[in-house]
Amino acid sequence: MYDLVMQIAVTIADEVVDELDNFVPDKFRSRAEVVRHAVTQWLASERSAEIDRRYIQAYDQAPQSVDDIDHHRVTLSKVPQGWADLEW
Repeated sequence: MYDLVMQIAVTIADEVVDELDNFVPDKFRSRAEVVRHAVTQWLASERSAEIDRRYIQAYDQAPQSVDDIDHHRVTLSKVPQGWADLEW
């Protein structure tokens, strides 16, 4: 099975290319690899930020109540803490 790959052309200012060249060849094999790495990291960061935004939005719509917190404290206090606490 082959991964589909698309080549894209981008225009980058000379000073940015000069900065890219600081990473080649010590950390990356090529300018293209630096750009691929940067885009991949940026996309992962955006996905993570979107998850955070959705979590905050859901929490704002249905915040946790004191009763919820107390219920979980009681439930967690019943969780066995070691082998001796297990009912055999």
